[in-house]
Amino acid sequence: MLFEFKTLLPIFPEMFLSFMALMMLLVGVFMKNNNEQKIGWIVAIIMFITFCMVLNVNRERITAFNGLFVSDSFSIFTKLMVLASSVMSLVLAQDWFKRKVFRRFEYPILLMLSAVGMMVMISANNLMTAYLGLELQSLPLYLMASYKKAGVKSSEAGAKLFILNIISSCIFLYGASLVYGFSGGMTGFDELSKLFASGFSVHLGLSAGVIFIVAGMAFKVAAVPFHMWAPDVFEGAPIPASAFFSVAPIIAAMSLFIRILTGPFASLSDCWQPLLIFLSAASMIVSSIATIKQTNIKRLMAYCIIFYTGYALIGLAVGGKEGIAGTLIFMFIYLFINIGLFSVIVSMHKDNLLSEDIERLLGLSGKNPVLSFVFALLLLSMAGVPPLAGFFGRFYLLGVAVDAGMYGLAIIGVLSSIVFAFSCIRIIGFMYFEEPDEGFDEIGNPIRIVLSVVMIPVVLLFLNLSPLLIITAKVADSLYVQ
Repeated sequence: MLFEFKTLLPIFPEMFLSFMALMMLLVGVFMKNNNEQKIGWIVAIIMFITFCMVLNVNRERITAFNGLFVSDSFSIFTKLMVLASSVMSLVLAQDWFKRKVFRRFEYPILLMLSAVGMMVMISANNLMTAYLGLELQSLPLYLMASYKKAGVKSSEAGAKLFILNIISSCIFLYGASLVYGFSGGMTGFDELSKLFASGFSVHLGLSAGVIFIVAGMAFKVAAVPFHMWAPDVFEGAPIPASAFFSVAPIIAAMSLFIRILTGPFASLSDCWQPLLIFLSAASMIVSSIATIKQTNIKRLMAYCIIFYTGYALIGLAVGGKEGIAGTLIFMFIYLFINIGLFSVIVSMHKDNLLSEDIERLLGLSGKNPVLSFVFALLLLSMAGVPPLAGFFGRFYLLGVAVDAGMYGLAIIGVLSSIVFAFSCIRIIGFMYFEEPDEGFDEIGNPIRIVLSVVMIPVVLLFLNLSPLLIITAKVADSLYVQ
């Protein structure tokens, strides 16, 4: 009996979060009306407890369920990022609940269930476990995107996310079936890694399977040309849902992407490396140009996320421990910048109505000087201006690309950053060099809390980068320990 309990320890945080999600459904049903804020704070506390549980998980590589599930330093680090971004997104939603925009308690519970799927994805050690995690994290997202049932754009966002995610899941599953068939009936990451490293003859069908899996994952991380869902979904979804979509699912999908390409398909880099280089370059070029003409702040953020995805893929395309460490550093910094930006966007309410037009920022410094200053710092960090955190993540990845001899990709990264920076500076110009427009409502305490948390690493990370560099190096090393 003791042995059986030990086998459950690696997946205990996921079990705890799943159980609490079901309990919160019952609590929500039996509580009185107008309980959205109470449920939201309770769920935030539960997810913080889960964060602490993951933080205390053994960092040695442990597998469970006959190798279907794996726990290691990499899974712990990325799960902590997913849970941290989920908690902060949920705290931001409290301002939304306070405005009585919607009177339903299910939103925080849907977020919990999606987080469970993301954690399963991150610890997947089998193609079937990966698919299970992908679907579990996606299903609640459809409902969260269309949560504003009375809004046409919200319903459209949910429908587009549903249809395109089904397509991407089918592409991934078809690729997995090809790998299963041409590898002799294997789906486990460890078995596939040993098979391909032993000099196994790669059939054309197997190469096609790898390409299909990469394409399916490219949908999940919103990489060009598989990005078509992101702008419409971000614009149509409720603002707290957009904030959540922008960070946690992207980090989880990128983590699964890393595990697949450094594990079972590490020996097949000739199949997937050219495709990743293309995805990275295309994402940076298309998104940087697209940001110039955007007028909707949520749609602009969607293209910013696509741009960041392109940069994160540089490290994955390079591969090796340094490339993966660079992607992890970049994702860690991206988490705080993106949550910070959405914290400001959530606060863009006037008379309880969200202002999505970028022109509403005209002269904001005269009405909301503190909010304008914080927003400007976050935009400069996103643009990669030193000494803010965004500069170091980008500089590290470009250095890794140069060291690997990928000069063309590094040049594209630099040039696209210049174009992308124009869009960020343009918004700052609106706030500081235009005639004042109406200000926004007073910022709520939940937004103040999140902004206080995210601004610390964004502004002060340059003082001591060593801990982050050491941690990400160890996390990257754990992927290569079998």
